[in-house]
Amino acid sequence: MRLFCSFAGLFLASFIGIQAAHSQAEDACHTEIAAKAEAGAEALSGVSEACRRHPYYRYLAGKAHIRAKRYDAAKAAFDAGLADPGRYERALKLAVADIALHRGDYRQAAAGYRAVTAEFPDWHVGHEFLGFALFALDELDAARTALERSIDLQESADAYRTLTLVYYSQGEFEKSIDALNRGFSLNENLLGDRDFMVAGVRSYTELGRFDIARGLLAAMLKQNRAIKQDPEFLRAGHYLREKMVEKGVLKE
Repeated sequence: MRLFCSFAGLFLASFIGIQAAHSQAEDACHTEIAAKAEAGAEALSGVSEACRRHPYYRYLAGKAHIRAKRYDAAKAAFDAGLADPGRYERALKLAVADIALHRGDYRQAAAGYRAVTAEFPDWHVGHEFLGFALFALDELDAARTALERSIDLQESADAYRTLTLVYYSQGEFEKSIDALNRGFSLNENLLGDRDFMVAGVRSYTELGRFDIARGLLAAMLKQNRAIKQDPEFLRAGHYLREKMVEKGVLKE
């Protein structure tokens, strides 16, 4: 089964990546911009004029444009930041590839992320995003390689999230469950990620661990009552029931 491919966690991952890169050398503008960003995207308009030329401001402004689907404006913001990127170069180059990803051009996005990983091979975020784009292209082996490399460099909930889907799609259900549990241990908010949770439900179902599969469905429903109308949620529940009947655990 091919699960739906969504963008859950991607903005979080790249924001964490840029923050980690500058934790030891923040300047006054970075501090000001970070404080505004913490208050929300609209608060960025209050950044001082001098700091609006800062590459970190360009980065966050571009991200806001992507969320609003103003892709040309996003590219202009990132290009302006790359004119003098300083310590922000890798995050800005990754963000340029994000434009293609959010436009649905996964081939172009993968090419952009691959270029980032070639230039910054030890940065886990680049491999993570490359893995997501390759998964969206259904290039599962390549996606797996990229995501496993990302985790080797640094564990992240977002990498485990996509790897859960990759392993499930490859029929490696034990690995899918392990990735799911590792991802959830890093970020409990993944409980609200339908694709991630459905992969877990189906993996446990395939392995005959029906009680756990039912528990995951119940947790999803408790977290979001509206999900009971979701087609993927319903299909996962019906498949679980079919398997339980097939194994004689449940009567018709």
